[in-house]
Amino acid sequence: MRGQPGTHDTALVREFFDSLTVTTETSPRVVCIPEFDKSRFHGEGDRVPRDEWRRVPVSLDSPVDVLVLEGWCVGFQPLSEQAIEAKWTAAKAQSPESGADSESGFPTQTLQNHELSSYYTINASLRNYCDMFMGPQHLDFLVHLDTDDLANVYRWRMQQEHALRRVKNQGMTDEEVVAFVKGYMPAYELYLDQVREGIFRGLSEEERARKGQARVVLGQDRTVLDIVGY
Repeated sequence: MRGQPGTHDTALVREFFDSLTVTTETSPRVVCIPEFDKSRFHGEGDRVPRDEWRRVPVSLDSPVDVLVLEGWCVGFQPLSEQAIEAKWTAAKAQSPESGADSESGFPTQTLQNHELSSYYTINASLRNYCDMFMGPQHLDFLVHLDTDDLANVYRWRMQQEHALRRVKNQGMTDEEVVAFVKGYMPAYELYLDQVREGIFRGLSEEERARKGQARVVLGQDRTVLDIVGY
């Protein structure tokens, strides 16, 4: 299962990262790399069965040099409850109930559509994620693929689903994509500004010197519009 923080298999996350650690007290092992298939369950996606995961041998003589952790909410960091309430209150006052952008027609302002308590729950789960495996203290470098228009999240997912239907005869309709992506949009509204400011800014100068971030801004056709280094 995947979605907002709180819907992921954190036990599997812990098992996977633990399996990468090899010391003189542990014997060589084979690490199974979890895999996700977006085409499963009519485009909603699901984890590939474990026996189909790629297997990589790991030992002291052959350690893992680079690990790329890809995820739509990697880089998001929890806010205070006061900050969440302020964003939610502003959204309730300013946004139409549909949240639809006046130019694109896609919902990019959605905070007002859910209860404040739901965001507190998501935020608590995100805090747990950051403490466990994806906070800035755990990462060496972040490549943030951003866009100049959040409506592109809908457009790009529709393109993916069209391709899936051509290749696998499985995939969501455009209407299903809108409903699906809309469920993710509140997190962008809450946490995206922090990522754009740089996720390592809260660390000490010495720690920041060992880390880095690149923000790659993409236009609707995926042309690179800007690259910002932190």
